[in-house]
Amino acid sequence: MLGTNKPLITFALFAYNQERFVREAVEGALGQDYDSLEIILSDDCSGDRTFEVMTEMVESYAGPHRIILNKNDRNLGIGGHIKKVSSLSNGDIIVMAAGDDISSSQRVSSLAQCYDINTYAVFSEGYRFCRNKKIIHRSWIKNVSITLSDIVKGGGGVGTGATYSYRKECFSQPWLYPTEFINEDRLLPLRAILLGSIKYLAKPLVFCRVHENNVSRKSDFVLAVDNPKHMLEVLRTLNFYLESGCAVKEKKRNIGRAKNLVMFDIKTFRHKKTFTIRVAYSIGLFVYIICSNMIRKCFICLFGKQ
Repeated sequence: MLGTNKPLITFALFAYNQERFVREAVEGALGQDYDSLEIILSDDCSGDRTFEVMTEMVESYAGPHRIILNKNDRNLGIGGHIKKVSSLSNGDIIVMAAGDDISSSQRVSSLAQCYDINTYAVFSEGYRFCRNKKIIHRSWIKNVSITLSDIVKGGGGVGTGATYSYRKECFSQPWLYPTEFINEDRLLPLRAILLGSIKYLAKPLVFCRVHENNVSRKSDFVLAVDNPKHMLEVLRTLNFYLESGCAVKEKKRNIGRAKNLVMFDIKTFRHKKTFTIRVAYSIGLFVYIICSNMIRKCFICLFGKQ
């Protein structure tokens, strides 16, 4: 753990239209057993009672943690919301939490114990569950030693984003988090491993709820590795550390190899896209010819050959 004194940690809960679930999420935040804790409860201009539920719970809270209650004046989207909350944070480390998930009371303290001077992100094991509280599966990973290649192969991250915590520097280096990207769990881990290292804690600390409105269920946002705009941001980040002189020689070699992997993924996607367009065009042309012939035959049957 960092130093002899406990660092200030921010537990950042991001909510949007989660009135049905946010109470359990806030209970998990307020119930943390870590002493030096700041809790940010932030609502991205919900259209339901999400913010009212959070406000009611804060007003009745008599615990030791410092609470920051925030509601955005307009909907900022995932990227904008992350940028806003990170600017409100006073903690050295930010623990990420969604408004529909439940964190165990030991989550912050367990993650804090994993940090040392070179650690810039720690993520943990997690469970997925549905509305009847039935456990679906654990979101385990095989490799407990996280490398830059692992991160790049995952489009900029590994593991479950809902279980992550980051040093605050990850939100501002090499530049402020770009608000147009919703895959923060595939950009912030990349920044973390370029700044230092990432640790994995094989302990389930988050219960990730699966329901019909989950962002992760909507085509997995178009997987990061198949999103050329996202992969170009990954490439831009790698180039910065490769060319700026911030990285040591050994790490530069790893960054160079990672850059080659990203370039290959981008080229592969473009080839796949070109192939898909060609196949779609061929199918469309075939359907057009078949339909044209059928219409022509019907016309002949009705009016005779002209």
